[in-house]
Amino acid sequence: MYRLHLFSSASSEADLVGSRLTQHYEVQTTDLSTPLDTIEELGSVDAFIMYMDENEFDCLEFCQLITQHDGCEHIPIILLSSSAVSVEQRLGAYEKGCTEWISLDYGDDVIVSRINKEVFHKIADSQLRNNLQMANQMAFQAMSDTSDLGITVQFLLESGVSKNIDTLGQQFFNAAKHYSLNCSLQIRSKFGVKNMEANGMPRELESKLLSELMDAGRYYDFGDRTICNFENVSVLIKNMPIDDPTRYGTIKDNSFALVQGLNTRVIALDNQRILEREKQLLTLLTERMNDTMQTIDNSYQEIMRAICEGVEDMSTKTDEALTYLSLTLEQEKVMEEIATTCLDKANKTFNDGLRIDSGFRSIMDSVTELLSQKDDAKFNRDFDQILNALKSSSG
Repeated sequence: MYRLHLFSSASSEADLVGSRLTQHYEVQTTDLSTPLDTIEELGSVDAFIMYMDENEFDCLEFCQLITQHDGCEHIPIILLSSSAVSVEQRLGAYEKGCTEWISLDYGDDVIVSRINKEVFHKIADSQLRNNLQMANQMAFQAMSDTSDLGITVQFLLESGVSKNIDTLGQQFFNAAKHYSLNCSLQIRSKFGVKNMEANGMPRELESKLLSELMDAGRYYDFGDRTICNFENVSVLIKNMPIDDPTRYGTIKDNSFALVQGLNTRVIALDNQRILEREKQLLTLLTERMNDTMQTIDNSYQEIMRAICEGVEDMSTKTDEALTYLSLTLEQEKVMEEIATTCLDKANKTFNDGLRIDSGFRSIMDSVTELLSQKDDAKFNRDFDQILNALKSSSG
């Protein structure tokens, strides 16, 4: 049963109108002189009924007061009168906020039908407003989610080109600022642990908490604080909105993506630094090997020259000895052949050694030049050429 609030300036008239309505509605009657602020649950009724007497101006002014009262602006105001209503009167009532004017000359069924119609309009309008409000909330939520996604994507793009841990940490704090988060950050790389606040400096207590709770699970909640842990990164959020479950869940979802991207980039920076250190070590080893090879080469050349000089000296002295050893012609020929063969083999070994050393020296020079190369495209081309050369030499 719908609830009506009947206003009238005369109790007898109010009783008469109320008697016709109480059969169909729950009716509460109030005198027009009663202040609206003193009436309880005024905004919870389904319609206001105003009995129009000869003091039409005061009734219409009272209607306007009702429309301006808190919580009553969407409740229909229905006028009842026993006299005929002119067009001017209906326009005046409409301007004051009334929604219907019904003559009491009609039967109860007509009056009830028209009052019900106004109540139905109120219910439909209320549902429409609720749907509109829900649609607005969903639209704002969608815009907020889109903005959050943009911040996350922007952070992932910027972090992909960061060159060091400090820059990466500041990029994370810039993204967290979008969510108004107060965070502490710990980055555990293979080259050390970095604790940071938004100002770039660490806090001792937060740093200890992050170190002690880094193995406490993906999330560790305590009060309005949350720790999010990954392999190389832990983040302490110090102002979680525990009174707003929706916002709380949104921050957890988006912080998860941010911390995961941060963790991935830390791993990439570690691997990049390891490769740079390995390249640096290989460069130093190559330079040292070149120096060593140069020393060995000089010593090798001296030894080879000494051997060749010794063989040539032996051949010369053999030829001189043949003049006074009283050997037969055939014996002298054999001795000459032996000396010549020994000399030729020594020279051939020396020349082969020079060619081998020259080829190895060329490869080592190419490796040294490759390791100092800054152009990535040229590095890849030269790398393939040197690799093929090494395969050919080893085969």
